[in-house]
Amino acid sequence: MDRDKSNPAEMLLRESEAVLRRAQRMAKLGHWISTVTTTPDGGTRVITRYGAAAAEILGRPIEELDASDQDFIQHFVHPDDRAEALATNARYVRDLLDLSDTSAKAPYYTCSYRIIRPNGEIRELNEMVEGVLTDDGSLRYIMGTIQDVTEHRAVETALADSRTLLREIVDSMPATISVRDIHGRYVFANATLAAFHKRPVDWFPGRTLDQLYDENYVRHVLEADRQVIKSGQKHAFHRTDYLDPQGFTSAWLTSRAPIHDAAGNPKYVVSIGLDITELKQMEAALRESEDRFRVIADSIPALIWMSNDKGDCIFLNKQWSSYTGRPVEEELGHGFLDSIHPDDHERSKEVENSILAHHHHTTDEYRLRAKDGSYRWFLDTLVPRFSADGAYLGHIGVLIDIEDRRNLEEKLRRVQRLEVVGELAGGIAHDFNNLLTVVIGNLDLINSNPKDTEKVARLSASAIQAAERGAELVHRMVAFSRQQNLNPRRLELNDLVARMSEMLRPSLNANIRIELKLAPDLWPALADSGQVEDSFLNLALNARDALPEGGKLTFETANVVFDSAAATPDSELRPGAYVMLAVTDTGIGMTPEVLVQAVQPFFTTKEVGKGSGLGLSMVYGFIKQSGGHIEIDSEVGRGTSIKLYLPRFVGATATEAPLAPRPSVGGAETILVVEDDALVRGFVVEQLRGLGYNIIEAHDGAAALALLAAGTKFDLLFTDVMLPGGILGPQILEEMRRQRPNLRALFTSGYSEDHVLPRDRGPSAVKLLQKPYSRQHLAAEIRAALDAKLASA
Repeated sequence: MDRDKSNPAEMLLRESEAVLRRAQRMAKLGHWISTVTTTPDGGTRVITRYGAAAAEILGRPIEELDASDQDFIQHFVHPDDRAEALATNARYVRDLLDLSDTSAKAPYYTCSYRIIRPNGEIRELNEMVEGVLTDDGSLRYIMGTIQDVTEHRAVETALADSRTLLREIVDSMPATISVRDIHGRYVFANATLAAFHKRPVDWFPGRTLDQLYDENYVRHVLEADRQVIKSGQKHAFHRTDYLDPQGFTSAWLTSRAPIHDAAGNPKYVVSIGLDITELKQMEAALRESEDRFRVIADSIPALIWMSNDKGDCIFLNKQWSSYTGRPVEEELGHGFLDSIHPDDHERSKEVENSILAHHHHTTDEYRLRAKDGSYRWFLDTLVPRFSADGAYLGHIGVLIDIEDRRNLEEKLRRVQRLEVVGELAGGIAHDFNNLLTVVIGNLDLINSNPKDTEKVARLSASAIQAAERGAELVHRMVAFSRQQNLNPRRLELNDLVARMSEMLRPSLNANIRIELKLAPDLWPALADSGQVEDSFLNLALNARDALPEGGKLTFETANVVFDSAAATPDSELRPGAYVMLAVTDTGIGMTPEVLVQAVQPFFTTKEVGKGSGLGLSMVYGFIKQSGGHIEIDSEVGRGTSIKLYLPRFVGATATEAPLAPRPSVGGAETILVVEDDALVRGFVVEQLRGLGYNIIEAHDGAAALALLAAGTKFDLLFTDVMLPGGILGPQILEEMRRQRPNLRALFTSGYSEDHVLPRDRGPSAVKLLQKPYSRQHLAAEIRAALDAKLASA
C-alpha cells in the first residue's frame, strides 16, 4: 500500500504545505529561519535556512542561500542598502541575546531593502523579523518573511507623482479652486485661493466658510452648493461680485460641479473662480478710449477710416458718411470702394496691396463721390497701426479735401511753365533767327539767278532743311507750352532727355558743357510726359543758374530697384522697380539750411523778380503724385545732384513700325480750302492744284458756309481750326454735315492737337495736319482723308 495514502495526517500536512506555498507565490511572500549559536571564541553565528518561496523571490537556488545573514547581505543586497541592513541585523541579534527577563516577549522589526538577482534585475523587498523564545526565555530561532513589493512601489511612486503633478497643475492655474463638503467645510484649496486670502494652503482643510466670509456671502455660497448637490449637475460660469473686508469689490466668474462617491451620490462641491476684475477695468478703459477716439475723429474736419490686418474697413467717422450720404454699414468691409471714382480703383488697389504687404506709411490721391453725385479730389494719408508686441493691426487713413489745392497747383504749374518758356525763348529766338537767315539768304540767291537749275536745287534744299529745323523748334515750344492734366503713360525717358537737352542747349552759356549718361537698357517709366518735361527743364535751368562761371551739367538715367530694407516703414518710398533721372551740376551747391527748405513752395535764393520759388516744389509734388521719389544731394562748392525716381512701366505696348515714305499722290476731286492767311492759302492752293485737284477758296467760316448755301459741290473740306469771324474750323464742319452727313474733312493748325481740339475724340475723329508741313506730307494727308471711311452718322 502507498505510504502517502496509508497516513492521512501526512497527506493533510503536505496539502497544507502546498496551499501555503501557492499562497506565498501569489502574495510574493517567502520566509526564512535563522539559528543563533555561540562560537568557541565566545562570539555568535547565525545560520539561515530559506524556504522555496523566498528562494524564488531572490531568484536563486536554495543551496546558494544557506549562509549567514552577513553573507546574504554582502552578496545579495544592493550596495547602497548593505550598510544599513548589516547594522539593523546586528543590532536586532544583540537585543535578542541580551534578553534577561524570562517573561519578556521577543521584539520584532521591519525594514526595506533592494536585492540584485543574478540576471541583474533589481527588486524591492519588505522584510519582517521576529525572534522565537523557549519557555525559559532563551532564543530558540529567528523567523522572517520577505515580500516582493517592486510593482507595488512602482504604483505608489506613479500615484505620488500623479498627485504631485495634479497639485502643481491646480496650483498653477490662474483661478481659485476649492472642494467643500455639503456643510461648507473645506476639503481642498489650491494655491491661488490661498494667496487671495493670504493664508497657507494647509490652513484650509477642515475650515468652514464663515471663517473667511461674512454672513450674507456664506449664505449665498451654501445655497449655490446645495443646488449643485441637489441637482447633481454642474453650474455654468456666471458673474459674481465679492466685497472684501477692506471695502474693495472684485468681479468674478464662478462655476460649480458635484463630486460623487463610489455609489454615485453627490458628496462634495468643486468650485472654480476666475478673477475678472482687471479684465473689466480694461474693458471699461477700452470703451472710454473708443468713445474718446470717436469723439475726436468725429470732430476733426477730415474723413477718417480704419482697417484691420486683412484690409477690411472697420471704422468710418461721421464726416465720411455725411460726405458720401451712404450708411456706414454699406461702406464697411470693402463697400467704400463704391464711393471711389472708377478710374482711381486700380491705383487705390495697388496702394492697398502695398500697405498690406509692407505695413508702411504712404499717401494716395483719389476722387470720392459726394452725396450729390459729384466727385472731389482727396489726399489720403495712410499710417500703420501696431499692437504693444509689434503685431500689425491694420491702417488708419485721414482724407483731406484737396480739390481747391489741385486747381491752385494747376494754376501754379502754368505760371511755372510760363517762367520756363520765358527762360527758353531767348535761346530759341536766337536759333530761329539763324535759321531764317539761311532761308531768306538762299531764297534771295535763287531769286537773283533763277535759271541756274543746279544752284537753285542746292540752295532750295538748304532752305528747306533750315525751315524743317525751324518747324521742329516750333513744335517743341508748342508741345512744351500746352496745357494738360496729369496723364501717366508709358514713357521712354532716354528719348525725352535727348530731345529736351537739344532744346535746352541754346539757353545755356557757352562755358557750360552738357554730358549725357543714358542707360542703354533703360526700362520704360510710368509718368506724364509733359510733367516730366517740366521737371527736367526746371532742374536744368536751376543747374544753369548755379553755374555762373561755367562747368559741367550731367543728365543721367538708370534702372533702380528698392527693396523693403530701403523702404522703411517711416519712409514714403515704396519697394519696387524705378527709372531714375538725375540732373547733376558742378556749381556753387547749397548750404544745409537751404537744402532742408529746397522743396518748400515760394522758397528761393534768387533775387527778387528772378524766380517764383515754385520750381522745385512743383517737381516734388509731381513726383509724389506719380508714386515716385526724389533725392537731393548738395554740398557748397561741389555742386548739386537731384535724382527723380519714376515708377517702372509694366505691360506690353505695341511698337509702331516706321512709316515708309509715300509718293506724292494727287487726284481729280474738288477741295474747299478755308484759310485766313492769304500767303498760306496761296501756297496750299498752288500745291493742291499741282497735284491735280480742283480747288475752291474761302478766307473764313462765313465765306465757306455761303459757298455751301449756294449749292457749290466739293468732296473734301480742308480748313484751319483757328479762324477769324467767330466761326472755327470744327464749327464749319459741324454745320456742313447737317446738310451733307458724308462730307470728308481735314483740319490744319499751327497749334498742337491737344491745344485746339477736344481730347478723347475717338479713333474715327477728323485728323489734324500740323503746320508747317511739306508738299509730300500735305499730299499724303489729303489723299488719306479723301479715302477714309466715314463713321456711321
